Amino acid sequence: MIFDHHLGKEIEEVFHHNPIIKGENPDKYPSTSWIINDYIVNKINLYALLGIVGDHEQKIKNNKEFYKKITDFCKNNNLEFEDMLKMVCLLDSNYKIGDKTAVEHAPHLLKNNSAEQILNNKKWNKNLETLEEEINKIINTSLDEIDSVIFKKINTKFNIISTITRKIAWQTGKNTIVVNIGFFNDCDQIYLRSNKDAAPIIQKGKSLGYRCGGKKEVLGAVVPKEKTDSFIQEIFNFLKT
Repeated sequence: MIFDHHLGKEIEEVFHHNPIIKGENPDKYPSTSWIINDYIVNKINLYALLGIVGDHEQKIKNNKEFYKKITDFCKNNNLEFEDMLKMVCLLDSNYKIGDKTAVEHAPHLLKNNSAEQILNNKKWNKNLETLEEEINKIINTSLDEIDSVIFKKINTKFNIISTITRKIAWQTGKNTIVVNIGFFNDCDQIYLRSNKDAAPIIQKGKSLGYRCGGKKEVLGAVVPKEKTDSFIQEIFNFLKT
């Protein structure tokens, strides 16, 4: 069974539940966690909402329907929106730091952990300190701008390219491309945050045989190092049209 909320094609060989690829409004299904929660007709809970906050962070405030669900839940559970953001960062830290065992163990911990226990997890907080140091170091270096597009090449062993791209794009308000040359030995990570629908460039990447995915404003791709420059040019050409 697959639950998903990204753009793509339905995988017919299995049960694939994704309302967005069936034409539903993405604003009504802001995260996979919400799609799962909706499918099993579960009441609103911490885990469903954490997925939404993780996908959109501060921008979920623009979605009035779901921001109200989040703020109502926070009020009823003595939480702040900033607590939700912190919990998301803590949970993501295991994946971003590259600790596969901790990622696999996290769901078992979450079954019996409250928001307070997530916020006070010592290991996850240590991860977060390490990641924030690396992110700040990268963010505080100079940015290149080409044809009104922000372009940045980074070299990090941590899986933080989406965080870096999001922070730059939200700070500048411009189309942003980030390339990480340090995560894989033979491939590069490429991430785009676009002010236009990214579906065509996602499909272009797939047609070229690259691992690509994303949603209406995001492209994430893994590309052989020798093909990185040519695919980046494809992205620039897409942004110009």
